[in-house]
Amino acid sequence: MSQGNQLNLELIPTDLIMEIFSRLLIKSIGRFRSVSKLWGSMLGSPEFTALFMTRSPSCPRLLFAVQGQDDEWHFYSAPQPENPYEK
Repeated sequence: MSQGNQLNLELIPTDLIMEIFSRLLIKSIGRFRSVSKLWGSMLGSPEFTALFMTRSPSCPRLLFAVQGQDDEWHFYSAPQPENPYEK
């Protein structure tokens, strides 16, 4: 790859990179942690872990359906707590 075609990750905000990674499967995250020290520290951070638990497709989610007065259905989803009876 020539110098002009290389992607400069410094131009992409860290929060955007973390948002993209948070939507991947856990197996991919494990592989990407070994790409570089920067990615390893970013993907191993508590902030990323919290974000991953709310965004990951592998995280169980609750789906709520509410029928409105106009007979239209509205759907909402939320991450399922690991242990709902803990608190």
